[in-house]
Amino acid sequence: MARILIIEDDNVMGNVIKINLEEKGYETIEASDGAEAIELLSKEHVDLIITDIFMPKMDGIELIRELLKKNPDAKIVAISGGGITKNPDIYVESALAHGAIKGFIKPIDMSELISTVQEALA
Repeated sequence: MARILIIEDDNVMGNVIKINLEEKGYETIEASDGAEAIELLSKEHVDLIITDIFMPKMDGIELIRELLKKNPDAKIVAISGGGITKNPDIYVESALAHGAIKGFIKPIDMSELISTVQEALA
């Protein structure tokens, strides 16, 4: 069973993603920001990471750069609601430029997210 780390500071969004992934048989673990995710990943193995971009302490772009430095093969999916700019396209494009395999704009189409996860882990 694949293990997925969900990094999301919005509890409602994090729970929606978690429930949808677990219904498809994936194991999930969660972090509320990039700094917490880095600490968690020093102790835990995951097969895929889904991260919000605009978060406190360490944003998703910085997190993507850090994770790919340590593990260039990491599979990372980015999501954004736009943050303070209210322009999620900018954040998603930046995440893709920094190495995310796919980016989503909130509200997320869960069936599309699940398809992306399945393809990435196949």
